Amino acid sequence: MNKVFLNGFLLGMAIVGLCFATYQMIAVCAGELNIDFVIDRQLDAKAEKLILFNSGVNQEVFAYKTGLMREVEPEVVVLGSSRAMQVREQFFARPFINLGGAFRGVTDLEDYASFLSTLNQKPKFTIFFVDPWWFNPNSERGASNHQSDYPNWASLQHFVSGISLLREGNWINETRSGNSLGIYSMLREDGYSYDGSYHYKRLARGVTTNSDHQFGDTINRMRGEIYPFEWSAKVNTKLVQRACAAINKIVGSSEGSVVIAPPFAEAIWSRMQHDPNYGYIKKSYEDLSTCLGYEVEMYLSDDDLNIINDCEFVDGYHGGDNTYARILNDVSLRSEQLRRFLDVGYISRFIEDESGYALGLTRHRFFGGAEPDFLGLGCTK
Repeated sequence: MNKVFLNGFLLGMAIVGLCFATYQMIAVCAGELNIDFVIDRQLDAKAEKLILFNSGVNQEVFAYKTGLMREVEPEVVVLGSSRAMQVREQFFARPFINLGGAFRGVTDLEDYASFLSTLNQKPKFTIFFVDPWWFNPNSERGASNHQSDYPNWASLQHFVSGISLLREGNWINETRSGNSLGIYSMLREDGYSYDGSYHYKRLARGVTTNSDHQFGDTINRMRGEIYPFEWSAKVNTKLVQRACAAINKIVGSSEGSVVIAPPFAEAIWSRMQHDPNYGYIKKSYEDLSTCLGYEVEMYLSDDDLNIINDCEFVDGYHGGDNTYARILNDVSLRSEQLRRFLDVGYISRFIEDESGYALGLTRHRFFGGAEPDFLGLGCTK
């Protein structure tokens, strides 16, 4: 009886081991394990084709973005949340990496400052896009936990998560094409490029049901206090001070920098600017400016929004390519330091050519220039 049990146990363990070994191999090829493999694939292929990456198992991208940065050794970097992801390599005349999406709050700024101290060659210019909810005492994101490292080996949880995503589509079969890395990129098309910026291919294709139609989803978030639109009239002063200290530490190793308050669509900001539930927003930036000793570049008020076009937004609080091209060009008129790093001629042409479009480089790269009115605003595309 014991021998039969032992043989059965060993057979079972062998089957489990074989399943895990097979999954390990497939997950590496899919870009769900070993972030160095992902980075090498993207950088090696960039001259021939654009390989997009978006993990389905691990949405914490700090390790991915800093890994890209370590390989590229950029002179210019962008730091921020997903609201910074549309700043493109083409906007600059120097080597560039976009770390947008890697910063959920102040903790990530501090971790980046520590990471920066490990680099021999540091960026010469740093562009910060600072979200106001990092300083909202009613939001948990400002002082969020440290992000995890990207795994090299499959755990049981990773295995279960990966297999469960087969319900959304056969991502295992998609690994054969080699056009995308990461399960979400394979199944949902969107993803990060080799420069760290993001491509919303599903929006450009016009087939997604997740678009912020007439900003309805953003407005519902505001009404329901759903992240990132939790209400507060007060500011978390400690988080402002921590952000200030981290920015100063980061700036200390750069030749220049600029801190920017990224915009909301005008239709959204017009609802927020006089709402006491969002009183913390302007106060956060005022307090941060006071601590830094210089002004945060603001793109919130009606005066600031004269360069903003709602048709150039991805949703109510994510600007598109042209939104950020306009902002960088506008800031550079007051910052000679920034202007030295920009490809001014390219940005000028881009702004003119992409007027009214949100997905400039995405629509040209993948869809021959087509872009539907995915927000349903009556935009002429």
